[in-house]
Formats: sequence, C-alpha cells, structure tokens
Amino acid sequence: MIKVVLIVVLAASIVGFAVKVLARTGKDSEVPTVWDKVIDVSSKISVNPDKAKEYILLGKNDDDIRGEDSVFYNQARNDFGNNFIQWIQEDIEDQMIPCAVFKTVMAGLGYMGHLDWKNIYNIEEFIFSLDKVLSKLSLKKISLEEKQEITTEIQKSKDDQNYIARTNVSKLEEAVEARGYKILWFDEDGDSYAFFIVKPAIFSSLQSVQLDTHHKFRQVQF
Repeated sequence: MIKVVLIVVLAASIVGFAVKVLARTGKDSEVPTVWDKVIDVSSKISVNPDKAKEYILLGKNDDDIRGEDSVFYNQARNDFGNNFIQWIQEDIEDQMIPCAVFKTVMAGLGYMGHLDWKNIYNIEEFIFSLDKVLSKLSLKKISLEEKQEITTEIQKSKDDQNYIARTNVSKLEEAVEARGYKILWFDEDGDSYAFFIVKPAIFSSLQSVQLDTHHKFRQVQF
C-alpha cells in the first residue's frame, strides 16, 4: 500500500512539474506563423514599424481580401499610389496571402524595390528602383559619377549579359555599402528581383530567413 501511495504521489509531482514547465515555456515554444514572420521582418526593415504592422494586420483580418470590396486592397491602392503593386489575385492560394500582403505593404511604403528580370541588365531601370528606396531612407541617390563608373565597366562586356548583370549588382551593392547600408535580396521564386536596403546588422539577421516555401532572403547569383 505504501509503495502504491508513493508511486501515485511521485506521478502527481511529475505531472505537476510538467504542467508548470509548459505554462512557462508554452508561449515561447509556439511555431511562428507566416503572418508572425512578415510582421517581425517588416518591423526590422521599416523606419516606422507600427505603420507597416497596421497595414499588414489590415490584410490579415480582411475576410474578403480576394474580392473587389477588400478593405485592404482599396486602402492600399488609395494610400500607395504609384507604389501600389497588385500581388493579390482572385485565385491566390491561402498560404500565399501573408507574403503577398507583405510585398504590397513594403513596396507601397517605399522600402522594397522591385525589378522585372530584364531590368537587372538595364542600369537606368536598376538605378531608378534603387534611388526610390534610398530616398525613402533619406540616403544619397546614386551619383552621376557612380553611374558612369558602372557604364564604363559594362562597355568591356561585349554584350555578355551575365557580365552586365554581375557588374550592375556588384557595383550598386558597393555604392549602397559606401552609404553604410547593404542590399538585402528577396527571392520570390520567380523571374523578378526584389530587394531592401538595410543596416548591416539587419542584413546579417535576415539574409537566410525563409518566410514561406516561395519567399526567402538570399544572395543573388549570376
């Protein structure tokens, strides 16, 4: 009988301890959702994190986000003007919505540059997109001297498209680094190029982060 009582007491103690541990660590052990990730990343990149978060939560809580009456769509279109890019389509899958909202918000607020695949080879288009983000961060735009240096280097390429792309990327990355920042590339699992301009510490913390199966931060390779 004594052995049975001791076993029962011991079991109860173990269960009680386990409950206390779970109570203390349960919240920390939760796996972050994609919504959690995009809000966290936006807070690190944005000058005004609360504003970015407000827009993202508007998208998260929009039950009609695919429709014409979407509160998020109409608010973003009105507020972002020429920076508005419509990533959310009627047939978008549920798991793709958080990153679509993230891109809409970050591009709309001016923190994310976006290049069509062919514009990575076009120095004018590349600089135009880069300058928009630099201006948002109150950083000096690409100078005529910096542009001329890249143009001179490109003339050595003999129309080698890979050489041109590598030169554009490396030289503009150097120009941004001279301003105390780094270009953080964002892979959308497609043929376009998205990027952010961030402090080196933020770059280090995000450069290998994956938001979902199609969106991650990485180095651009050519």
